[in-house]
Amino acid sequence: MPNEGYVIEDLDMLIRGFGPRFKAGELGYFREMELKFGSKWLTYGQIKTFGLRDYLMRKGDPQGLHYRGFYVIQYSDDDWYKAEFKVNRVPVDRETFDKFLLLEDIGVPPLDFNDELKRWREQNGRRSNC
Repeated sequence: MPNEGYVIEDLDMLIRGFGPRFKAGELGYFREMELKFGSKWLTYGQIKTFGLRDYLMRKGDPQGLHYRGFYVIQYSDDDWYKAEFKVNRVPVDRETFDKFLLLEDIGVPPLDFNDELKRWREQNGRRSNC
């Protein structure tokens, strides 16, 4: 479909924390996440589409009070009690992953879509559609 001028995507997860537990007001803050099994990664269309969302969210919240970025979660098993995890390519243990899902800072920065686009082009060549 990208050759037809549009892309259809779904976002796998958005986690929002608010209120006293998260030391946040009524609006709170959130992270967006895409789930990938095994070593799979974002497609070119996903990099462009989610990158656009990320760009617009950052423009609308330049101080990062509400939008805390986009993350790719890679998991090795459908049973998350058995799975190994990576967050933006960084391996994390189960305890750290649980903290991440509770919106704690685990030291992994949000995805940089400009870097991802450069990486994709280095591995796959230049592409103008999508």
